[in-house]
Amino acid sequence: MSEPSVPIRITCPECQGCISLEIEPHAGIPTYRCQIGHGYSIKEMIKGKEVQVENSLWTTVGLYEHLEMLYEKLLNEQIEATTLGEEDIECIRRRLKNITELRQNLFRVTEKNTPPPLNDGD
Repeated sequence: MSEPSVPIRITCPECQGCISLEIEPHAGIPTYRCQIGHGYSIKEMIKGKEVQVENSLWTTVGLYEHLEMLYEKLLNEQIEATTLGEEDIECIRRRLKNITELRQNLFRVTEKNTPPPLNDGD
């Protein structure tokens, strides 16, 4: 008879479903399993979460780049059209500067994000 699974506060790296910790009855090996059946060892869970972090960071860097392009375009259009007052234009400039700094900082952080190798044979 297998031991009951215990829900944990970590989601599945593949489907974001709830994960439970199960102990295999004969081997006593802990397995992390989601509601639809994805199963992981602890190292596989770590690797999956590392991939999620990497993808999320690069996605955010890309989104900041998109915002920079859009705010620059908005700023140029508004200056040419003179539809915004100087105070509004200055607000857009501050936001653009802030986004640029955030993107540059996040880019540096993302480049330094190097998880340790986890060998499967351990």
